[in-house]
Amino acid sequence: MAGSISYIKIGNGDMTMIRNVRCIFIIMILLFIPALTGKDVRADDFQITDGALTAYYGSGGDIVIPDNVVHIADSVFLNNPDITSVQIPEGCLYISDGAFDGCVNLTYVSLPDSLIEIGNLAFARCTNLESCYLPQNIERIGSGAFRECRALKILEIPVETMVIEEGAFCYCDGIEQFIVRSGNTHYIAREGVLFSADMKQLIQYPCGRNEGTYAVPEGVEIICRNAFTHALSLREVALPHTLRELMPFAFSSCTSITEIRLPGSLSHVSENAFKNAVNLCRVYAGNDRMKIEPDAFAGDSSVIMIGNKGSEIENYAKKYNIGFSERKETDIVYIPPTKELLF
Repeated sequence: MAGSISYIKIGNGDMTMIRNVRCIFIIMILLFIPALTGKDVRADDFQITDGALTAYYGSGGDIVIPDNVVHIADSVFLNNPDITSVQIPEGCLYISDGAFDGCVNLTYVSLPDSLIEIGNLAFARCTNLESCYLPQNIERIGSGAFRECRALKILEIPVETMVIEEGAFCYCDGIEQFIVRSGNTHYIAREGVLFSADMKQLIQYPCGRNEGTYAVPEGVEIICRNAFTHALSLREVALPHTLRELMPFAFSSCTSITEIRLPGSLSHVSENAFKNAVNLCRVYAGNDRMKIEPDAFAGDSSVIMIGNKGSEIENYAKKYNIGFSERKETDIVYIPPTKELLF
């Protein structure tokens, strides 16, 4: 047809040059796609058996877990310093114990809406993890799941979460606020502090908060394991007269607290409740018969127990070589928010 071009004749030298340019172009695409997308595209980096990711052989960086994974097995990425971000595919249901434990350079995790369980220590010691949005269908957050995730600032508890195991967020000393999403019937947040829905258990205080004082609300009966662990800014805590039990490590490593007044309602102080609260000097006991475990004040060499002469508190102090001082009539216990009662 007149005016149309049916072919172009190119010399051998020109054709060779075009082939070379094409090869260079393809190589550049292959080199830059991972950098542009942030994806590790090598399927052989992952060992997957019956939907379970059981091993990772890649070089780290920004990784994308394959779409056919429904379960990330125990310790798959344990202590991997090379991973910087992870995208977990829709359809994945479980992240097992210690899966990302010790991934110290992990800064971002994308979790799928399908996820229903985060195992024990799953993201423990991910000290640079800055962002982790928890999808609404997560039902269980395991013990120590985010232990020592020091870069997290705010953490939102999903709607469907029914179980938060002990110490799930301990040593997260960057967290300034907990939020519980509307519709959750098992947990509640008050002033950024995480409680059981009935307000009888204080689950976790946000240890990155800078306030020096805090009054535990009336109605709280149990302060849970690690609830205040490593709350370094906290100098004073007022405990309610409804309090019955301090669980293990409840105030461990609270190094700014110098005195604590245990209300008369308190019947049990668990082991290590005040472990390494190294500046704790005075413990006012409002109940002569409360059970205090032998190592409740482990590592606290300056503690003096203050109670009634001839009481179980005095016997406890003598037995475990702790200082004792007889309580005076002027000693008072502070009951939040404003009441003051004589022992």
